Amino acid sequence: MAKETRERDPTRPIHYEPDTEQDVSDFIGPMYPSWEQLERWVAEDSYEYPVIMCEYAHAMGNGPGNLSEYWKLVNNHDRLQGGFVWDWIDQGLRQKTDDGVDWFAYGGDFDNKLNDENFNINGLLFPDRTPSPGLVEYKKTIEPVAIKIKPDSHKIALENRYDFRTFEHLTGLWHLEVDGEVIGSGEFELPNLAPGGDAATEMPILDGNHSNGERVLTIQLRLASDSEWAQAGHIVATAQSMLPDSGEPSLPTTSSGGSLTIERQNRAIVISGSEFKIRLDEQEAGIETLLCQGKELLTEGPQVGLWRAPTDNDRGLPIERTLFSRLSRLAERQGSLSEDHLKTVGFAQLWREHGLNRLQFRTDMVRSEISTNRVEMDTKGRLGPSGFDHGFIIEQSYIINSHGCVRIETRIEPQGDFSALPSLPRVGLDLTLPGTLDTMNWYGRGPGESYVDSKDASLIGRYSRNIQQLHTPYVRPQANGNRTDIRWATFTDGAGTGLHVTGDSFLNMTAHHYTKADLELADHDHELPERDTVSVAIDHAHCGLGTGSCGPVTLPQYCIEPTVYTFNVELRPFKHN
Repeated sequence: MAKETRERDPTRPIHYEPDTEQDVSDFIGPMYPSWEQLERWVAEDSYEYPVIMCEYAHAMGNGPGNLSEYWKLVNNHDRLQGGFVWDWIDQGLRQKTDDGVDWFAYGGDFDNKLNDENFNINGLLFPDRTPSPGLVEYKKTIEPVAIKIKPDSHKIALENRYDFRTFEHLTGLWHLEVDGEVIGSGEFELPNLAPGGDAATEMPILDGNHSNGERVLTIQLRLASDSEWAQAGHIVATAQSMLPDSGEPSLPTTSSGGSLTIERQNRAIVISGSEFKIRLDEQEAGIETLLCQGKELLTEGPQVGLWRAPTDNDRGLPIERTLFSRLSRLAERQGSLSEDHLKTVGFAQLWREHGLNRLQFRTDMVRSEISTNRVEMDTKGRLGPSGFDHGFIIEQSYIINSHGCVRIETRIEPQGDFSALPSLPRVGLDLTLPGTLDTMNWYGRGPGESYVDSKDASLIGRYSRNIQQLHTPYVRPQANGNRTDIRWATFTDGAGTGLHVTGDSFLNMTAHHYTKADLELADHDHELPERDTVSVAIDHAHCGLGTGSCGPVTLPQYCIEPTVYTFNVELRPFKHN
């Protein structure tokens, strides 16, 4: 066939993926190569064949992660010439419920006994052609202009990655924010760069306002006029950078705290101020009540949380129908396992094998100290699955001051053997809020969801969304809606009463009108309930996405090693004036 093809058209390159020796192929075209293999190829100084990945970045469900790592290799090494994301669109079939709600069906929804479930729901677009967060990240990763802000030299470095265009169709814009609020903006002149060229231009003058706080410069290149594919103002490329004179993010100030009223009530400590009331449960080692001006702000938690509803990439490849018989024959021959035997093992299987989906907490110690304007409750216990020797020692301190601020200091120490676990799902706190706190405001990355290995498209800024808008409607429900690098967040009701959240490091956060258990029980997005509460996860660390549904799992630098973690979170009740 290759011979016949070349006789008909000698200009057309031939690709045949199983041809690993290039007997007929004109280039190396691997399917989901490992990172180690890619690095070996690009490290070769002398080579005959270029590398084009015939499939990579499996876009199934929440993901793909690690796109920036792929394209750093592509942009830095001529031999690696790119690849083909699998797939463009989720291949779901539109259906309607009896009451007219649209939903999308996949394998098994038509009484077809032999099926691959949702394995064709693996595109950068949802079935209704709505872009997924994966497409937003992909657009950022392959943007045709590379921008690097160099504050120390007061330069903006630009690289033209177009093959045939200059920058004549683009406009350069900048804006400066302090703690997420814009204090200056304008245009800047773009150099006339030929395709493949690079140059530096002067940064805009930014010395007019040296406000305290975190100073972030944002650069955007936008279409100067309408085109056939997008309107004027469409964002083509972006970059952000902290400025050298940037300080720490400013946090809301509160009036000086008044005196506290503190009393003990049946294994509980009740702390009251002029605007708040907090009840600590010494038996359950946590917060029982948190009120602001008589309004309940907390219905459950906070509790240490390590679990997330597995994503498609967490689940790994579908298990081969003959896997166990193959393993049995291998054992009979006393053979050794190969990488191929284990490629269907995903993070989720290992998490469940370690019982991370059914952890239970046991309180071992509670000690309280009470002073005039401060209460501290120290607790110690064990979080673990029943029937296992391994688990986690949890030490927490709840410190309440005269402002009503609850500081939760947490230490997590693994106990037992976790050597077979590549990553924890997350490390943080779970809490449940009343459904009336239905608006989240935050200063961090947004506006859409982001994860540690998929956040380049999400710019640092101030954002506001109602809780429903934080949901990403993946066809098969799974963990979604995370926001990264959060400096602070608030959850408020319509009257401006709410809860303010900060940490001693940047946080990951999710908030939904359903629970993690709801996500795992639902097979389709429309099956998720809408509860009258808000389930919130406040994370010190959150595992990346990877592409484990049909490719490399999450890279080690985006995993959460089972080791000791310490972190602090502050919950502050407030009422807007």
